[in-house]
Amino acid sequence: MGKSKNFLMKFTASFIITAMIIVSVPVSLWIFAVEAATAVIHTVTINYVYEDSGSMVAQPYTMKLKEGRSFTKTINLVEKSGFTVSADSITAAAEKGITVDTANQQVQITITDIREDINVVLYYTASQQRYTVKHHYQNINNDNYDADKPVVTETKMGKVGTMTAAEEPLQQVFPALV
Repeated sequence: MGKSKNFLMKFTASFIITAMIIVSVPVSLWIFAVEAATAVIHTVTINYVYEDSGSMVAQPYTMKLKEGRSFTKTINLVEKSGFTVSADSITAAAEKGITVDTANQQVQITITDIREDINVVLYYTASQQRYTVKHHYQNINNDNYDADKPVVTETKMGKVGTMTAAEEPLQQVFPALV
């Protein structure tokens, strides 16, 4: 406690001596030091998350702003083939000053007079995609596939990231043994 008091006295004495020579420099430096020590910093975070699993699509976008600041920035929206950002998470982000433009793959961050941390989660939902299943048939002589037999293909729809609904087509591949 005694050291703090001595420091304060030395600082004050030094300030007074300096103030007699140059008034504006020590005063502004002292005010800056007080302001920097009391500044409140808020964090703006945008998380990119798979809706089904809750795991991360990509690393979050994070920035720190001093309380009361306004800020505008456009960043690229994380693209993930077969997934779209859910409408509910776009609406929730807009309520916090973050506009998601899926057509242009951009996120517009517009913060006015920040007073609290802002955390937005953009949920990525799997979309229905068309896929093709090719059925190849093994020949009876070895482990190779029969080049003479046509490959049977079928086109199906399914949700990205889920198991396929494809099944083996019913047809006689090997001759009957009767």
